[in-house]
Amino acid sequence: MSRQPAMRSSNARDMFQFLERNYPAVGRQLREKLPPEVLERIDHAARTDWIPVELDGQYVDEVLAAMGPEGMREAYRRFTREALVTSPTVRSIVEGALHIFGVGVGTLLRALPGGMRQSYRDAFTLEIQRGDHEALVILDDIAPEVLRFQGYPIVWEAVFLGLYDLARTAPQLDFKLWRGSRRAEARFRW
Repeated sequence: MSRQPAMRSSNARDMFQFLERNYPAVGRQLREKLPPEVLERIDHAARTDWIPVELDGQYVDEVLAAMGPEGMREAYRRFTREALVTSPTVRSIVEGALHIFGVGVGTLLRALPGGMRQSYRDAFTLEIQRGDHEALVILDDIAPEVLRFQGYPIVWEAVFLGLYDLARTAPQLDFKLWRGSRRAEARFRW
């Protein structure tokens, strides 16, 4: 079976609406620049549908073009902190982990695999190697179709930073991407 990387439409729509509310100039620019088929999928797909990476990647890279790497990282980090973990597709996963293990970066990392499965399909494999006060998150075998787009690694790093924000802990994150080996690693310390 061949891979068909895709991203959850609800995440794309929620982020787009977040940008339109909080960064209206960016929202307008996205509406002007994105192809109609991309806007159609973001605006009208069912929340549980998947958007093929060929369409979603155009959206992510257009956000990057509009905001630059730092602006995009901060916007997605803020989205993670303020909106992503309250979305219907991710909320129950996060609430379950927090209820059982308490608030903390390590706890939020317990919810990460479920949240990533709800957000990405056939995009990469995910492994977490845990220690007492650190963890290594490995995104491996990242689909070449995903790596064609420059914005996805920025999104991942922003989400990881957002976990620190949710735990109200100063970030101690070392994020690296190796495009050639199709691997990213995020070392969390707390």
